[in-house]
Order: sequence, then C-alpha cells, then structure tokens
Amino acid sequence: MRKLIGSAFVFFTFVVWGSSFADAGGRDSDSPVEIGVEVGDVGSAPVVTPVVPEPRYCLWTGVAATPGEADWFNTFNRLGVSVTSDVGDGDGAGTLYVVTVTYFSDGGVLGRWNDIAGRFERNEVADCDDATVAGGYETGDVRWVPTGPPDPRILLDRTVIARKNIFPPVPVLSPPSRVPVNLGLWLAVEPQASVTVRAELGPVWAERSASVVSTSFDMGNGDVVECVGVGDRIPDWALDTFDQSPVCGYTYTRVADLDVGEVTVTVRWAIVWRLSSGESGVDAEIDLVTGLPYEVYEIQTIGARP
Repeated sequence: MRKLIGSAFVFFTFVVWGSSFADAGGRDSDSPVEIGVEVGDVGSAPVVTPVVPEPRYCLWTGVAATPGEADWFNTFNRLGVSVTSDVGDGDGAGTLYVVTVTYFSDGGVLGRWNDIAGRFERNEVADCDDATVAGGYETGDVRWVPTGPPDPRILLDRTVIARKNIFPPVPVLSPPSRVPVNLGLWLAVEPQASVTVRAELGPVWAERSASVVSTSFDMGNGDVVECVGVGDRIPDWALDTFDQSPVCGYTYTRVADLDVGEVTVTVRWAIVWRLSSGESGVDAEIDLVTGLPYEVYEIQTIGARP
C-alpha cells in the first residue's frame, strides 16, 4: 500500500481473483473485483520555525557638554581675528571683529563644525555592555556622526559689544577748554565708526553691531543739550562768528555760569543683532561718558568817557 499525505481522502484499491466472489450483475466470478476504502484527511505535519533573538547593538548617546565645557575646546581660536575697514571715512563702514568657533554645545551635547568634511557633527559615546553585535566597538569608545546645524542663537553670547570694542567719547568743543559768557559754543565729539562683532561657526553666524545715535552735553549748570549723532563740529567759516551752532550748540549767559567747572559728555550707542537664519533684534543701548574740565569766564570791558 502507498500512503498519500496531504490529500483530502485516501483511496485503497484491492484487486481480488477467485470464484468465491461474484458481482451483483452475475458476471464471471473469475473477473477481478475492486474494493475501495475511503479514509479521512490526516493533515500535514506542523512546521516548526526556530526563534532567532534580535541582535543587540551598542547604544550610542550624545556626549554631554555645557557651553563652558565646549568653550574649552575653542581655547586657541576663540579670540578670532580683528579686521578693520574704512574706519572714519563717513560711509557708515566700521570695524569688524570676527570670532571663529569650532566646538559648541547644542542641547547640552558636544558638537563641532568639520571644516574638512564640510558638515556639522555630534559627539557620541558607546555603551556595549549588553550588545550581542558590538561591531568592533567597546564601551567608552567615542565617534563623530553627521548632524544638522545648530540654532545660530547659541553664538550670540560670543558677539557681545564690549567697551574694548567701542571707546569713550573725545569731546570736540569750540572753544575747546574755556569760553567767555555770551559766546556761542559748537558741541561735538570725535566721530566713531560703527562696530560689528560676528561669531562664525561654519555657514552659521550671529553678529551684533553698534553705532552712535546721539550725544548729550551736560553743561555743568543744570542744562543738558541733546544732539543727534556726534554733534556739530565748527566749520572754518564760523570760526570768527559769535553765534552758537544751530544744530548742536549752547551759550552761557548767566553770572552763575562762572561756577561751571566741567562739561559731561555722554555718547549713546544703539545695539542690534542679526542671525544667519534671518532673525534680528535690538539690545539695550550702551552709554559711554567722558568728563571735560571747562571754564566759563567773564570779559571785563573798560569804557571811555565822552
């Protein structure tokens, strides 16, 4: 017999020879007789799939670093390069201080700009204690992997306009140190060009710019003269006049003004910031002050009798 596996039914056939069997139709008893037996489906043998555990690789996490810790890596390039262009030529150009940054902290993780590969990278450390596939790494190994650019706002703290970048005002008064009562003054300070401090991190940058917006002169007697920009320097044609500047001037007229001993000059700088992302804003203004010893005197005249 042959056992058929997987069919719905199994049919067995027996062929019997002999006179002891006769079919219902009365045929010759020597004819073969077929006897069939149907057997129910026995089904297929179950397939057993072996369970293969998922591989466990090393776990990589970002190396934690505060901005100060990231700055440690920038020790040798954090001061940047100072470039001066068109200072004092009156076209608004000024001094540009460039601070080059390579390492930074973004979200508390150490990152860097890879200038050779032209990409930002994130520092990661490996934990391979539970790994079944270590890939040649060990716990404690570090690597740099590509990542996206950081928010340029992280560079703003590198663009502070400090008093080493802008300077106290240098007064330019006419007359320069003493003036008689009723003689008009021309009030000004030496012009200072705008100053920009820029921090660059690959293609990402942030910068702050400072420019003079106004100058005030405290005349020492309670009067204060507010002037736009750096004031009004006396031109040659006005040297022989007695009138004060029509733009930024003052005239002492009182006897009490003779007690004036100093003029206090304050220059106000406006500070704006810009980012490579297109964002911009305004910071608090910076005031720089200089005191100028100044004398007010009275001219004595002698009249003649007619």
